[in-house]
Amino acid sequence: MTNPQLGRTPPSAVKALTIPPLPSIIRYYDEYSEQEYAVEPQVAGNLWEVFSEGSVQQLNFAVFSEGLIRDMAKWLVAHCLATVRSGTAALAWSGLRTVPEDDVISILTAVPHDAPFVWERMIARERGMHSYTALKSLLYVACAIRFGGWRPDHADYLNTSFPLPKRDKYASVKAGLVFLALDAEKRVIAHLDEVTARRQAATEHELIDAGILLCNYAFGLRPTQIGRLRRRDVTIRMLADGTLSVHLRFQMVKQSATATRLTPLNRRLPYRWAGLFQEIEHRR
Repeated sequence: MTNPQLGRTPPSAVKALTIPPLPSIIRYYDEYSEQEYAVEPQVAGNLWEVFSEGSVQQLNFAVFSEGLIRDMAKWLVAHCLATVRSGTAALAWSGLRTVPEDDVISILTAVPHDAPFVWERMIARERGMHSYTALKSLLYVACAIRFGGWRPDHADYLNTSFPLPKRDKYASVKAGLVFLALDAEKRVIAHLDEVTARRQAATEHELIDAGILLCNYAFGLRPTQIGRLRRRDVTIRMLADGTLSVHLRFQMVKQSATATRLTPLNRRLPYRWAGLFQEIEHRR
């Protein structure tokens, strides 16, 4: 029975809400390392090690109050690991930490048809986008595990009735914050020219650093895209006129559709710096 004035499950009934047990083992795949990992909740307890983007992150669930909040936080991370990406799971954990626990309980225990009004009040508080993203993801989890009044068929309802705050994706571009100052660009070009000219005498560390800088400067790639570059993604050819041609194949990231993420992003290095990757490949 619900309280029509508050639009949420009464406190006496909240304690009776049950959360299904977590899977005994949660397997996930890290696209960066191209390896499969697993978390065993019973063994890990409140401290989960999650491999993501070339590093290990310690997710400590003891920061959440014991009981409903902590159990649902674990379900949130488990769901993200199993269905999305390990990096998303870590972001969901950190985002949920920024949401007051009273708000988490309010939205989770709200009657589904009244929940949009609770959501509107939370949006009006103007917290960071990652807070709302984590909270909305938690509602999807509540649907998936049939928590309280939430059911799987409420997923479409969440899509249409729980909008995230509006934001300008290109605000930093419009403000000019993503562009190098002319003097900084000159220094980048001069450094790439200098390392390329002495590439045979350069250390492997210098070559790799210059290669990373080149990919970022020439193509505007994210660190995770550069980090996922493998030898099989590098094609080196000598053209008929003697010009060295180097093509790189990167992965798409931050795309919602799996098919889009798997579409390769092919780029050709500027000829003046192609020798960098040829020297790196020669030393392998």
